[in-house]
Amino acid sequence: MMHLVIAMFLIAAGASLVACLAVVLVLRLRNERQARRARAARAALATPARLDAVLGPLTGRSFELRLPATTVGSVGGNHIVVPDSAVSRLHSLIRRTPAGLELSDLGATNGVWVNGERLRDALLLVPGDRLRVGESEFVFAIGRPPADENLGSSSP
Repeated sequence: MMHLVIAMFLIAAGASLVACLAVVLVLRLRNERQARRARAARAALATPARLDAVLGPLTGRSFELRLPATTVGSVGGNHIVVPDSAVSRLHSLIRRTPAGLELSDLGATNGVWVNGERLRDALLLVPGDRLRVGESEFVFAIGRPPADENLGSSSP
């Protein structure tokens, strides 16, 4: 419904019908993408979740996300300690919400990157998301890691 209101406004403002349809299509696709992401995030709550380190000093390790809140940073006291000089002492937070596991940047100097884009606002994680903190990269996954990956596993 909102898409139609926007299209009518654009037509009234003098925009062409093609331009209005393009705007409506883009908004609709974005809403559908957000809805799919929200459904996937809620589904991830039903199974064990983890971060798999794929780049950086923790490569090959898996970190289960069982706590209500998991902190990531470069110093002891964090649930996931990343020995990387580009990682802030208290870099990011992953917390369980009714909607899913939500990632937040805690004001890190180098920021938190998800799928190649800098995180500006809290984001619900979905399986396959690639998180970058400093020079380290993790993949968000659900389920327990296979036995051969579990050797370096850490449980916050």
